Amino acid sequence: WPAMALVALFAGSLMFTQIGPTRTLTHHEVLFAQPAKEMLATGNWFVPRFSGIPSTYKPPGTHWVLAATMAISGSEAEWVIRVPSAIAIVITAVLVAAMTARWFGMLTGVVAGLMQVTLYYVLQLGRLAECDVFLIACTTGAFFSFAAGNIDSPRGRVHGRWLHRLF
Repeated sequence: WPAMALVALFAGSLMFTQIGPTRTLTHHEVLFAQPAKEMLATGNWFVPRFSGIPSTYKPPGTHWVLAATMAISGSEAEWVIRVPSAIAIVITAVLVAAMTARWFGMLTGVVAGLMQVTLYYVLQLGRLAECDVFLIACTTGAFFSFAAGNIDSPRGRVHGRWLHRLF
């Protein structure tokens, strides 16, 4: 756990910098933030809308996460809608580290987690409110739960019904 905490701390220090109010939203961020804002205003959480027009070109998961974040924080500030992406990248780095450590040892796992968070596109997308980082986190979690329950490692397989449900 201390090694995973190190990866999480390093990832958080990289992701939570430069998400503040000094950066305005990009065009793509607005495509996710505005429907989330309208979900809060109208109470319609089923069909995301952009200026009243249904926005169905992407699944609503990102809109829901952003709307929930705005509702919890009570703010619609730029940095507020970027926080879930940063958290998703931190989770991804910890999952990569844990998955690698399970089969190749703790040191290799820590290095893999640190490398994951320093990739160029991870650094770029992790600071933006876009849907790609949530897909990365969910896919990594699915790979980890499948591998831990089905592939032998030096520690053996993880036995438990929760892995199958998580996958």
